[in-house]
Amino acid sequence: MFKQCALLLLSVVAAVSLFAQQVPDSLRNQVLREISVKTQRETILRLPAVQGAYLWAGKKSEVISLSNMDVNIAEKTPRQVFAKVPGVFVYDMDGTGNQTNISTRSLDPHRGWEYNIRTNGLMTNSDLYGYPASHFSLPFEAVERIELVRGTGALQYGAQFGGMLNYVVKQPDTTRAFGAESINSAGSFGLLSTYNAVGGKVGKWQYYAFYSRRVSDGYRDNSASDYDGQGLVLTCTPSEKLTLRAEVFRSNYLYRIPGPLTDAQFAGNPRQATRARNYFNPELVLPALSAEWQIGPKTRLRWTASGLLGSVGACSSTGPPPCATRSATARWPTANGKWILIGFGVSPQNCGCCRNMHCLEKHPPSPPVFSTYTTI
Repeated sequence: MFKQCALLLLSVVAAVSLFAQQVPDSLRNQVLREISVKTQRETILRLPAVQGAYLWAGKKSEVISLSNMDVNIAEKTPRQVFAKVPGVFVYDMDGTGNQTNISTRSLDPHRGWEYNIRTNGLMTNSDLYGYPASHFSLPFEAVERIELVRGTGALQYGAQFGGMLNYVVKQPDTTRAFGAESINSAGSFGLLSTYNAVGGKVGKWQYYAFYSRRVSDGYRDNSASDYDGQGLVLTCTPSEKLTLRAEVFRSNYLYRIPGPLTDAQFAGNPRQATRARNYFNPELVLPALSAEWQIGPKTRLRWTASGLLGSVGACSSTGPPPCATRSATARWPTANGKWILIGFGVSPQNCGCCRNMHCLEKHPPSPPVFSTYTTI
């Protein structure tokens, strides 16, 4: 009886299978072609052997592509940006993103003063050799890539031991007359950041302009930061061999410095402040004119003229008002009877009002720095 039931069951299954095979399939079979992935997302590249009027063959260089990196560009976290560059040392002086403090070869990273720091090839150091710190702050949302040149290749920019660090601003979309970009971020401790840019190409003209604003209450007491920056780049190409460019950038931020902590103070409350009237406020403008001319098949001329204009305001105190004295800097008289402060760090006559910023004074970081250089 069991064998008969088993045979009957097998017969039914076989009949169903034969019937199912006779029903046509409504889906079409398609054989996919084999593909091979031959590239990957690169974050650290090298400068080409020849770039414009510069020769990089055999030179030590790194190119950091910010567009391919998952980093915090809103707060300009340099530890993430330069993490894959060998030999770079980074420290966060204030944590606000206003300053990038890096160095190589075991040099001092304070405000990058061991580097010749540039924006689109324009020098932003406040001084060449005396106090070459860079107070200029460019939003990383506007940066397409960062070029780092060390060794003998950096000698064409100056005698800085660290080398040359160049922030290259984004290029406009040349396929359309108008394009826009907006990057907005919000975070803890009152962080609000916005970056808005427009760009395009009309005829022989290209333009790119941006506005950036970032505010933060800071992790510690008395550590608020308020930054804003703008930029405009105009490029005209009268012919295939001639390119003219005019550009201007502005950087301005006000940072309230909470002061240092001892080990005991940090263990007790790492967010406390030891200063209540310390402020730092550099406002700098970077204008420039440049021309690039392809004279012949093997000859190219590049001419650039730029200037670093602005002022640095500071108010500092370690005790009750009237607050601290001037920093050890030189003062030079001008033709109109006013004074120019060489360096930074000046306190007013009575800094008791520094709590509400009524007494912040501003002075040029140095006599205006103008640069003109030609490369063939």
